[in-house]
Amino acid sequence: LDGENQYLCSQCNIKVDAQRYTEIVNPPKHLIICFKRFSWNYQTQKRNKKNDWVNCPLSLQIPIVSDGHAGGDRTQITYVLYATVIHSGRSAEFGHYYTIGRHVKNAVKAYNKDADNDSGVWYMFNDRLTSVSNYAKLCNVSHIYKNDVPYLLFYKRIDEENEEDGHANVNDMNMVKKEIMKDNDSNLMPVQPENVSENSKDMDEWEKKVQEIDDDHEKQIEQLLAKKPNTN
Repeated sequence: LDGENQYLCSQCNIKVDAQRYTEIVNPPKHLIICFKRFSWNYQTQKRNKKNDWVNCPLSLQIPIVSDGHAGGDRTQITYVLYATVIHSGRSAEFGHYYTIGRHVKNAVKAYNKDADNDSGVWYMFNDRLTSVSNYAKLCNVSHIYKNDVPYLLFYKRIDEENEEDGHANVNDMNMVKKEIMKDNDSNLMPVQPENVSENSKDMDEWEKKVQEIDDDHEKQIEQLLAKKPNTN
């Protein structure tokens, strides 16, 4: 802060050059990062959406003030990615949100197994449709669909207190995973046609297929949840 933006010192009662910054003194268990995807256009007096590609790191090293006081010594805290919310659409005024993610325990387990690579199973939650995905698809979604961009990133803290979570027994979820994969094989979301008008025959057929999946999917999810193992 300098020039016209100088800071008014409360002790000396004069404006001085200053630096403003933010430090984390108490690392949260869950770190949520929100990208500023919307900007204001002063010419049109409307919000614009920013569709710039961004990297979604599998893990983050965050500097933390170790003594709990601003300006103090720092230590590195590791966070692992377990979910992201994606905004689909060209406009900042409307669009669609869906999620690609996995269970926190699976994220920690995968990190403990291989911190640099992830080959585990992720899931895409798109309205009532649940399908199998992976980290590579998450990273490439914006290259395939230019208007689908990450909006929120969810990270879990890795430390001695919760590393045991990564080694937890998840066998009770294998059956549910197999059922979802089976359901995904028979109910793949049809690919939306590109470069066609909204009233075209191809678009009508695509919307009809999506509606058929929506109508039947709720019943399938209820049947799947009824088979979920009792973890009590």
